[in-house]
Amino acid sequence: MAKNSINKLKPASGWIKTGHQDGKYDTGFDETTERNGKSCACIRSKSDEASGFATLMKMVDAGAHRGHRVRMTVWTKTDGVQNWAGAWMRVDGNSGKSKQPFLAFDNMQDRPIVGTNDWTKHEVVLDVGTQATNIAYGVLLNGPGRVWMDDFQFEIVDDSVALTGQSASPVTDGNGNGNGPALQLPSGWIKAGSEPHHYDMGLDDSQHHSGTKCSVIRSNIPEINGFGTLMQTFNASKYKGQRLKLSAWTKTRDVEGWAGVWMRVDGPDSSNSASYLSFDNMQDRPITGSTDWTSHYVVLDVPEESTNIAFGVLLCGVGTVWMDDFDFQVVDSSTPITGAGNLRKEPVNLSFES
Repeated sequence: MAKNSINKLKPASGWIKTGHQDGKYDTGFDETTERNGKSCACIRSKSDEASGFATLMKMVDAGAHRGHRVRMTVWTKTDGVQNWAGAWMRVDGNSGKSKQPFLAFDNMQDRPIVGTNDWTKHEVVLDVGTQATNIAYGVLLNGPGRVWMDDFQFEIVDDSVALTGQSASPVTDGNGNGNGPALQLPSGWIKAGSEPHHYDMGLDDSQHHSGTKCSVIRSNIPEINGFGTLMQTFNASKYKGQRLKLSAWTKTRDVEGWAGVWMRVDGPDSSNSASYLSFDNMQDRPITGSTDWTSHYVVLDVPEESTNIAFGVLLCGVGTVWMDDFDFQVVDSSTPITGAGNLRKEPVNLSFES
């Protein structure tokens, strides 16, 4: 993408660059583009073949926002965004024994920013529960293009202001045609992958390991070369310096490719290198075929410099995988880490679905 080499971006001090395939994007302050007389932060692809996504993000203490509905606003400008961009906010809680470390999340998946747009104001509205610990926020870019951002603001609003965020994923047949009610995405989970539109993802009340329903990923076309995943990320602070075991139960039907539970430990961004510190997606021990409910686990070290932990289940190819009962447990060094050479292992590309 030749136009991206016209000017050099200054480091975005105080911001964290992360994402999948974030090495395919430049981030920083662009002194050639301004709003209100000052330079703006920018994310831009390095080529017209950029895949995955990158984000500039910050994380702050939930503080005085606890127990309130909060509206985040930000101004963005875009140039040639071929896939999508979005402002996002996430409310984190102390996961403890909970299966849900997110309390609330929205990344504008249901109203993506595409193409070329002059400065436009966007908003994300979430409830910040009394048990909230942190608020993470930023802007992401998925695919070729450029997005500038400026003037993030937060305000407490009353319940008359509607919450934002996508709540459902369409159900399709093998040809991608709609044929039923929408699958509701589980709260706080992100639909992602290299080909997420080739999979239906959401809650399935016809299957469960415990409780009354579970999450499902199922292919919706006869042949697929990419993968889909349901995923989450949360702040790593609770587990820094420890060895962490993620367990999850899965059930599969007619998986012709493979499925796997995965976890990734992210670190502070360094120039031209991956921001993750360790990764395992069970590619060395894939789940295939049809299986009854089975417990799988991933074990990774969480170094002191870790910033976030991402996790989920992926399906690569035709088939169906159900997932339930995610659990995190700190273990000692007698429990071996999993994955074949997982330190700085290149993960499969995760692109958010719009």
